[in-house]
This record gives sequence, C-alpha cells and structure tokens, in this order.
Amino acid sequence: DETRLSRIPAETGGRVEQLFVNFTGQTVKQGEPLVKLYSPDVYAAQTELLTLKQTRGRSTGRFALTHVRDALIEGARERLIELGMSRDQIAAMEAKGRAETRISVRSPQAGTVTKLMLKEGQYVQPGETLVEVADLSHVWLITELFAEDAALVRYGQHVVATINSLADQPLQGRVSFVDPIVNPRTKAVEARISLPNHEGNLRPGDEATVMITVPVRPHDPIYDEQLAGKWICPEHPEHISDSPGTCARSPQSLVPALSLGYSAEPESIEHSIVVPRSAILRAGDDSVAYVEIAAGEFELRTVILGPRLGDRIVILRGLQEGDAVATDGNFLIDSQMQ
Repeated sequence: DETRLSRIPAETGGRVEQLFVNFTGQTVKQGEPLVKLYSPDVYAAQTELLTLKQTRGRSTGRFALTHVRDALIEGARERLIELGMSRDQIAAMEAKGRAETRISVRSPQAGTVTKLMLKEGQYVQPGETLVEVADLSHVWLITELFAEDAALVRYGQHVVATINSLADQPLQGRVSFVDPIVNPRTKAVEARISLPNHEGNLRPGDEATVMITVPVRPHDPIYDEQLAGKWICPEHPEHISDSPGTCARSPQSLVPALSLGYSAEPESIEHSIVVPRSAILRAGDDSVAYVEIAAGEFELRTVILGPRLGDRIVILRGLQEGDAVATDGNFLIDSQMQ
C-alpha cells in the first residue's frame, strides 16, 4: 500500500557513521533510529543556536533587540528541523549545551524495511533516499479486468480473494481504486483491492484469484449490508462509520455510501431476467428470441443482452418475467417464420 510507504531521505549531506538496520525485511518501530550520519552542517547549525542562546543570556538592552534575538534563536531551531532533527532532539541538545557532529535518522512509522541503499562509510547528498519502510498491515492486490467488466466495478465494492499460498483462507477486502485508463499493452483495466494483513501472511509478489459480485447494469445500485446507511472514506475503503466525520488515517472527510451507488435497502435492488443461452439467436446486428404467445404460436422479439452467466444470459430489455421462450428448435421455428 503506497499510502503506507515512507521513503526516508537524507535531510543533510554527510557520511554514514553507523547503520542500525542491516537487511531488508527487518521490522522497525516508529521513532527507532535507522542511520547515524556525521554531518558538519548539523554541527554548524547547532553551534549557531547555542551561541545565540548564550548571547541572549548575557545581553541587556531594549525590548526590540531581545525580540530580534528570540526570532533568530527560533530561526536557528527551524534550520535544524530542516536538517532532519526533531524538536525533541533539539531540546535534548540544548539541555546538554553541547553541539553534536552526529545526527540519528529515525523511522517516521512502524513497519518493514523494504529497501536499504546504504553502506557504512558511504557519503550521501541532501535529498538522497536512505531507507524505505512500509507498513504491511494492509497490502494492495492488483487485479486485471476486461474493460466491460471494469465498468461494473466501483470503489468500496466487497471482494473475496483466495491467495495461492493460503488457498484454505479466503480473505475479505474492498476495491480502493479502478484505473481510468486501459493498459495499451494488455488491453486490461487494473483494479486495486485493499486487504488487511495484520498477521503478516500476505507477501508482496504472491498471486490470487478474486471474486467480485457486480450489478448487471453499470449504474444499478449495489446492496452491501456493511455499507447500508453508512459513511466511508473516499481514500481508504476499510474505514466505515455510522455517522459523518473524518477518516482515521487521513484528513479526508467521510462520504455517504449512497453517493457511491450503494443502496440503503435490499428491496430497492431490481432483479434480473435470465434465459438459457440457447434461447437467443443472432439476426443480423440484433439478438432475438421466440416467445410462445399461444399453444404452438410464436412471436419474434428483439432483445437487448446483458452479461453471460455460464449457460444463461441476462436480458436487459425485450422480455418480461414469465414469458415462455423457445430454447430448442429455434432454427426450425426461424425457417418457418421466413
């Protein structure tokens, strides 16, 4: 999940003095030191801050000058923050009253080290990525769909996934993104599914089989018991609430599931009409079926087809529930009609 991935850069140039993480796959805690850098720039900035504080302590004079010195001291602190020090680290340095030539780069989140681009003794430049840490408690499953199927899939939709390495443990997830662009090489549309991975059993790179229950028509509402009358985060579909508010993981405001095409009541979902595929004939550019209007009498009907479901096919328009259709001998009837 790229929203849970931190690429940790060097805020200042310097030499890698010590690595606290030694291999990819190592787990770290939030705030845990990853790298110790020797940085002359940090030392100079710390010295500047301590000198300003000592000057303020010995100076007397007008209020305006004191105010200016306070502003300079706060500016020196901000400079250290830009060089990668936290406010807690700055406070500890000020309490000791001694500048340090080394600075520890700490992990902004708990997670797993997915990339380590360093060796001890190596020199790094400001902005250069040192370590990547990923929170694997949620992962993304990327599926490839035909474009006509992707049109039926929407954000937040419930998914059942079977991972190849965990075939006996079907997992529940939700669609977090449907690509608006068809892949020009595969002619497929990618859909992204957010899966919980609190036990760490899901490994990036594994493969899965996915089942998504979709409506027959692209704009039909979907009834999902977990979303009925609820509010959902537009960025993290696993965050669902009974009332409006803000997502627990981002500043995004929750939106009503109703606005995303989910029905509040199961009764509002229209049932589909289906017939055996053998009941449908092609007539030029049209699809037709023969409907029995009396014993031994048939009427030709033009029908609009929906999705194929195994040996059945959905009829979007042209037939009504209860119509008796010919499913065998259609070609004989058609020749007699001609």
